[in-house]
Amino acid sequence: MINWHTVIVGMLAQFILALFVLRTQVGVSLYSTKLMFELIIFIDHYWAQSCDLYDYATNSKSSITSSTSSPFWPQVSLGTPLMAQPSS
Repeated sequence: MINWHTVIVGMLAQFILALFVLRTQVGVSLYSTKLMFELIIFIDHYWAQSCDLYDYATNSKSSITSSTSSPFWPQVSLGTPLMAQPSS
């Protein structure tokens, strides 16, 4: 049985976080820092390793496994901002 209260609260929390990040200057500033870029790269690296481990354990080759990137995270360079800065 699906606990719909948990599903709705989780989706609402994601929606509110997305509005905060996309619509406020504080959110944009907070989420376009070098720390966030490093966190994304860290997660991407360990996601790829966990897919490789799963493939090894099950003797299969999943379609999502990649040793250099994952399908869920974009490739980011620490020198480029996530969002264009507004012109003054």
